[in-house]
Parts: sequence; structure tokens; C-alpha cells
Amino acid sequence: MITPVARRQIYENVCTQMINLIEEGKWKEGERIPGEVSLAQMFNVSRNSLRTAVKVLHSSEILISKPGIGTFVSEEAIK
Repeated sequence: MITPVARRQIYENVCTQMINLIEEGKWKEGERIPGEVSLAQMFNVSRNSLRTAVKVLHSSEILISKPGIGTFVSEEAIK
């Protein structure tokens, strides 16, 4: 039986890659991640797609934002 191919949004791909960076230990718990512009360039996506990915990871408590300081990997991101 053929099943329809699920189309993924760009932000979903970015989320997956960011989670992989955390799981691989390239971004450690409590560590500040690069800024929005740098991340958008790294992933070669628009800032809007990147913002959406960060919002999803923030709502999942994988990332935390500290106003005026930056965005950090949550202490409990691996869980």
C-alpha cells in the first residue's frame, strides 16, 4: 500500500537539526546558542523560519530565553 509522503515545513527541519546538535553534545546544557542572524545563515533559512523553530523548541522547554542576554539550551533539554 502506498502512503502519502508527509511534507515537512522548513522550521521542522531546523528543529530536528537543532535537537541533533544538543543530543550530539555540540550544544551543551546551559550553553548560549548563536544569535538569530548567525543561526539563519548556518541553516540557510529565513529569520522567520528560524524564529518559528526557536519558538517551538522554547515551548518544548528545550531552549530558554533570557531577555537581553540570549537564548540558552535548557538544563533539562536532554530529558
